Amino acid sequence: ATGSLTTTFDWSLHCKHPGDHYKSVEVFHCPKGNTLIRSHYYSRGLEIFKKERRENQKCYIFTAIRHYRQWMASLYMQRHADDLCENVPDDFETSLSRYKQWITQGEGRANVHGAFKFTRPPLLENFGNPSLTEVMGVMQEEEYGFAVFNGMAETPFEGCQLIFLKVEHHDSWPETFPRIVPGVRYYGSPSRTETCPKFAHHYAALREYEPTDEEKEQIIDGDPLMEEYFAIYQDQ
Repeated sequence: ATGSLTTTFDWSLHCKHPGDHYKSVEVFHCPKGNTLIRSHYYSRGLEIFKKERRENQKCYIFTAIRHYRQWMASLYMQRHADDLCENVPDDFETSLSRYKQWITQGEGRANVHGAFKFTRPPLLENFGNPSLTEVMGVMQEEEYGFAVFNGMAETPFEGCQLIFLKVEHHDSWPETFPRIVPGVRYYGSPSRTETCPKFAHHYAALREYEPTDEEKEQIIDGDPLMEEYFAIYQDQ
């Protein structure tokens, strides 16, 4: 989803390349004084945002959420793309075993927790601090499946709008984006199956794998935010 979001604004705003690259942050300067910042990490992104934003400059912040099945498989693929795309196991059971070990143990589980907790929860604190359950409730009421929150006064994001997207509604994004930001056109980016065709069948199956109750307990590891996330999508 991050790739599609970046491409959408990069191309719509005609940003200049190459951009500036910092640790876990990309910055693109665009005509008409626009700036595009991409990051998966709140604290690092915020640091650059404070440097780049002009006083009273309007800003939009986009983030997205999806089912834990597809999200964890995508994260796994992102972390291991170089290896998986070239060294595909002969059978899916080997791929599944490695994936299950990664999401439930050690560094892999830490990656899952970090990727989830280091961006959205601290970001939401600046926008009224709604829970994920409340965010999803707003999305369900909106025809196009997104939620908009305004930045609170005396926060770095005062005057900004946070747009929370649900990836399951991505088919409506070509209509959604111009409604939110006039003049912006949605541009998709190549899927992981397109960029990694050798592993495509295995990846498609991993995206549909439902962890067992025991595996979910290991993944959540007593964390209330992770528990809420899994509960939201439990019956979907």
